[in-house]
Amino acid sequence: MGQAGSGASGALTPEPHSHLCSFGIRMCVGVKGHSIPQELSLNAELQLDRLKPRQGRRVLLLNSQQAGATLHLNLGGRQRSICHDIKAFLRDEADFRDKLSPIVLSVNVSLAPAKDGLAPPVVLHGDTLVQEQTRIVLDCGEDDLCVPQLQLSASVKGSPLLIGADNVLELKMDAANEGEGAYEAELAVHLPLGAHYMRALSDVEGFERLICNQKKENETKVVLCELGNPMKNVRMGITMLVSVGNLEEAGEHVSFWLQIRSKNSQNPNSETVRLDVPVRADAHVELRGSSFPASLVMAAEEGNRANSSDSWGPKVEHTYELYNNGPGTVHGLYLTLRLPGQSQPSDLLYILDVQLQGGLQCTPQPSPNPLKLDLGLPTPTPTPIHPGHHKRDRRQASLPGPKQPVLVSCDSAPCTVVQCELQEMARGQRAMVTVQAFLWLPSLRQRPLDQFVLQSHAWFNVTSLPYAVPALSLPSGEALVQTQLLRALEERDIPIWWVLVGVLAGLLLLTLLVLAMWKLGFFKRKRPPLEEDEEEEE
Repeated sequence: MGQAGSGASGALTPEPHSHLCSFGIRMCVGVKGHSIPQELSLNAELQLDRLKPRQGRRVLLLNSQQAGATLHLNLGGRQRSICHDIKAFLRDEADFRDKLSPIVLSVNVSLAPAKDGLAPPVVLHGDTLVQEQTRIVLDCGEDDLCVPQLQLSASVKGSPLLIGADNVLELKMDAANEGEGAYEAELAVHLPLGAHYMRALSDVEGFERLICNQKKENETKVVLCELGNPMKNVRMGITMLVSVGNLEEAGEHVSFWLQIRSKNSQNPNSETVRLDVPVRADAHVELRGSSFPASLVMAAEEGNRANSSDSWGPKVEHTYELYNNGPGTVHGLYLTLRLPGQSQPSDLLYILDVQLQGGLQCTPQPSPNPLKLDLGLPTPTPTPIHPGHHKRDRRQASLPGPKQPVLVSCDSAPCTVVQCELQEMARGQRAMVTVQAFLWLPSLRQRPLDQFVLQSHAWFNVTSLPYAVPALSLPSGEALVQTQLLRALEERDIPIWWVLVGVLAGLLLLTLLVLAMWKLGFFKRKRPPLEEDEEEEE
């Protein structure tokens, strides 16, 4: 078995006149040794940019558009060395990012298998693997070493963050490079817990929508946005939208960490910028009031009626509704409601009941319905003042002349006070209190011509929000509810005998008129003669 020593060498030669960034590669393989056969078949495997993954290689062979090739070389006899030239080119810079690391080319020489499948009778040793490298020429001055000067400043719009709200922050950033080119420059934004990247825009024409990706680094989320390759002689404004939620355990602020990074070997990154955004609690609680019905029209009755069934009139309801419009939950909500009347004989309203919804706990003072009236009965209505068998349709006439309604409120009359409490009220929750009352007719009949405005008043306040962060404000508010009580004069039934007397009086007057005309000879007068009658007499 023979022994052979092999040697391989490579050379890179640029071709400046080509429209492509191409270069030539020369591979030379030689053998020497003992008992070298007359024919020696070698395989030379050429790999371009071998340190990169196959799909990301930056140089390709010009003839095959591939990043590698296997050459079959025949040596032996007198021909102890052979050279082979091949051309390669640099791909378009838009097709790759790495412009800094060297491009490594390798040639690996091995014996080709014999045709009969047996191992070749030669053992190779020596330089069977040769590597050469080149690099992309950069615009970095004479030393070909780029030193960037990256600068970053930032501010935030949309603070403070509110617990429970759908918060969206605008991170405003100014990125600049006042030095040499920064390669593979990217903006890195480390997000706090509960934050999610939405989109990023720049103010550079043609580069408005940034390419950004979110990934994890050291158990935190980071957003990486491409700024340029290279980023050179540029200043850009960047707006990034970030949604933030789940802030119950965040503390009094959340922090964003921002930095511009590059792959340069010298001064690759900017200073780190920290943005602290305060976290606050807030809630908006609304109090709304309504009256059912909003107005009543009652007859202006005169005198007192002894019938107990006419002691109460239509039902009146004053309802107050609390609604938590969020975003937070409230603790310790207190509501006070005051309604004129204590179910006394002198009051206009007889308080029947206080109905609750939504978890309110209320205590009225004094207690409603002291007479223990049956609430299951339908609401009674006033009976006619003078009922009779013979009736005609009647209408009610308004009181003559304008008269200012009398305001009946807790400032002018004894009141029923309802104190309510709600331990917790979440966002979107409602609570309601309704005071039911009857008009007390005996008191109303004592003032038959007066019109009234029945007014209740309610207000609330919140003592705390259940969070460990400061609250912007504690909700409070008030509302008024009014019921218009209008009075109208009631037309009386006209007695039948009045009608009969009127008819007889009319007939008598007509008879007297006829007799008077007869006495005066109205019915004895003659008609004046006509012309035809005069001609006949002649």
